[in-house]
Amino acid sequence: MRQILTALTVLLSAPGAAFASDVFAGWRYVTEAVGARDADAVAYIAQSDARTTLYTASGPDYRPKVLAASAPNDGVPIEAVSISADGRWIAYGRGGVGDAAGLGEISARGAWVVGPGAVPCRLGEGARPTLSPRGDQVSWLSKGRLMRARLGDDCAAMQASTREMVGGGAIAPVWSPDGGALAFEQPIGRSRRIGVWRDGQVRYIDHGGQLDVAPAWSPDGRSLAFLRIDPSSDAVANQFDEDPPARFSVMTTPVDTLSPTTAWTSPGDDGFARQWRSRTTPPVAWLDAGRLIFLSEHEDWQHVYALDLATHATRDLTPGSCETDYLDVAPNGSIYVSDNCSGVDRRRISRIDTRSGAADALTGAEGVAVQPFAFSHGERVLWRGSLGPVQTVQISTPTGVVSPEPAPANPFPDVKVSSRTLLAADEVATNAQIYAPTTPGPHPAIIFLHGGPQRQTFSDAAPSAFYSRFGWMNRALAAKGYVVLQLNYRSGNGQGRAFRRIRGVARGGAGEFKDLMAAQIYLASRKDVDRAHIGVWGDSWGGWLTALGLARRSDLFASGVVVSGVYDLSKTSFGPLLNPQARSLAKASSAAGSIDAWRAPVLIVHGVGDNTVPYSQATSMYEALKARGRPAELFSFPREAHALQLEQDWTLLYDKASAFFDRTLAGKSVSADPAGR
Repeated sequence: MRQILTALTVLLSAPGAAFASDVFAGWRYVTEAVGARDADAVAYIAQSDARTTLYTASGPDYRPKVLAASAPNDGVPIEAVSISADGRWIAYGRGGVGDAAGLGEISARGAWVVGPGAVPCRLGEGARPTLSPRGDQVSWLSKGRLMRARLGDDCAAMQASTREMVGGGAIAPVWSPDGGALAFEQPIGRSRRIGVWRDGQVRYIDHGGQLDVAPAWSPDGRSLAFLRIDPSSDAVANQFDEDPPARFSVMTTPVDTLSPTTAWTSPGDDGFARQWRSRTTPPVAWLDAGRLIFLSEHEDWQHVYALDLATHATRDLTPGSCETDYLDVAPNGSIYVSDNCSGVDRRRISRIDTRSGAADALTGAEGVAVQPFAFSHGERVLWRGSLGPVQTVQISTPTGVVSPEPAPANPFPDVKVSSRTLLAADEVATNAQIYAPTTPGPHPAIIFLHGGPQRQTFSDAAPSAFYSRFGWMNRALAAKGYVVLQLNYRSGNGQGRAFRRIRGVARGGAGEFKDLMAAQIYLASRKDVDRAHIGVWGDSWGGWLTALGLARRSDLFASGVVVSGVYDLSKTSFGPLLNPQARSLAKASSAAGSIDAWRAPVLIVHGVGDNTVPYSQATSMYEALKARGRPAELFSFPREAHALQLEQDWTLLYDKASAFFDRTLAGKSVSADPAGR
């Protein structure tokens, strides 16, 4: 049966299927933006029109110039951009970490550079190229090896200069300030060590079986700082805990001896900053020769702390019941951070004097602004920002904030956007955003559940392209006539460590279900909502919670769409490692444990190549429902994995989900236009 089922769903979702809408017309997202430390030049990658495009722009007008672009829906996106300090060289990857084959030419994949001649050169296979501070060479990762090449005018000469620096699975390379050495991480079983390459020689720090991560060079290049984490803190050792505690230390070592000493250790076993952005924001960095900063949540909220290496004293630079994620250290020792102190589902950019602690905001209380970067001269700061459903590059200059490409007009002017706090039955408070039509209703309603679970949704365009697309689709559904609620349920990001690490969630009791019920109760209380026609949809972890809600309360949820979701938590990769009690609770915390009570119609959507949540979870769910005579549909993406990559498939997802809700949320009043316009 499964072979027939798979063949049928692959046929239904074959490339070339007609699209009913142009829902993503006007959608645009900046995936990455970097600045040249010593020049008024930026480089950024934008997604729009089913392709990714690499731009560069220089002051004072920052007029954008296209350096490279993918073909529409080719599955070989441009990613991981790097720019030299003088702005002359830009490096980037093509499809190096993608999980969908797409239609693109295999020859386009790899590490690329483009120099003053503006002619891109493919250096070879690999991903995540990083330019040295001197702008004379570039490193990249290729099949577990760390490679490098000399930069020059001739592409063939650059390719011929390619050499292997380190083998054996090196990752996360960081150049020294003088460009003569490179530090990196190397996984060894469940531990990880840090190595240093210089002049063809590689030396390692003795890690003692610990997890050493995030090497950071001192300004003079003579010392390294890094984090040391106890690798025994994992979810297998903590049978009911998806997010176990982790004790960590801030370490420093002279580069000439590689003999580390402990500068600071978290006071409890629960301090590690799990939300740090590994590529754009290192969790530890140098302010000057005698001070470090590091991210930690040992006081519940993820904050930035300054550490005096002489006295070992720390100072919280971002106090308050809010969190800091992205940060950058300016050459003058001040820092620029992105925080949510103006609202759980907001992000603002602030500048902080690390000596006095004084802070001033560069952006307003509304919107989502992330990934700040300070230029050496201190007069300009770069960030990615959104005030609505589209994200753009923004640059603060002495004369005001400019953007190479200002955001277009909001394509959903008739959608009302609001945020509110919901209270579950056990008095856990959660954040939600509501997209609602301007017409009085009553309207059918839909609850959206993000994945992760360490993720978050926002009122404006999210800091990730993935959830920016979901936010766009939810606005489109609202424009059609649905009231859409995006729920930031417990165990997610942005609301403190205690919220994220709350007990009894996921396979340990599915406490998130209480938050889903609070969202349903709230929607049912609204005068503009038809309480008999409330649906739910979610991706990945949110797909698990969607299926659980449909299985347990088909009387309250009229229908749902499960995208890349888990059906049975006892049969995930952790399942065989759990003890019998934990395995039994995991199943009871899944839709599989309440399958006999499931009555509501469901559309199950899954990528055949999904290695995160196996495709078998989707087929098992579908087959269990059909065996019981329940209304279920299965739609498969044969060329996608866990996270959709091709815009044609995102469009297909929206069309399928939108049409399904139109059929199953009866009694609704929605527009006939599938694009919601």
